[in-house]
Amino acid sequence: MAHERQRELKAWESGNKKWDLTEESRKANYDLLKYYGRDQLTFAPETLALRNEFLRYNEAKHAHGYPGTAWLQLAIIYGCGIYTAQEQGILRRGQFFKNFWSHHYFDWILWGRRSFAFGIVGGLVAGTVMFGDMDLSMRRAYSKYQYYFSAKVSDPRANEDMWRVKFNN
Repeated sequence: MAHERQRELKAWESGNKKWDLTEESRKANYDLLKYYGRDQLTFAPETLALRNEFLRYNEAKHAHGYPGTAWLQLAIIYGCGIYTAQEQGILRRGQFFKNFWSHHYFDWILWGRRSFAFGIVGGLVAGTVMFGDMDLSMRRAYSKYQYYFSAKVSDPRANEDMWRVKFNN
């Protein structure tokens, strides 16, 4: 054992061996690191980086229930167009399939306002409730709120010198 260590040190001093500090630390701290990178219950390798990358791309889709929510939003937007066209007399009551958007006096602004309010926002909320994960959606909304509205803002005038000058202490 001692001869092996001396041989290893001599090889390191002569430049024949590269010293790997990570590997040496792992050998020296075996009791602390024997389960590192493994799940404590199943001993399967932990793949946190892969899971984090997967969630980075797919978390919003799972939280809001896409593609089901998207289809619901499109149906509501189409329904807003039908309702607007029926109000204007372009379509008869009970008529649902006609290219009302090609009519020359179709009210695009009213349709856009209704589509945004009911189709996009209302459809997102309804789709999240029906198809998505409410707990994950609420955690995402709270996280966005914290990020945009609750971050501490530094005040350049908040040091002791300015305090004394301002109040003549």
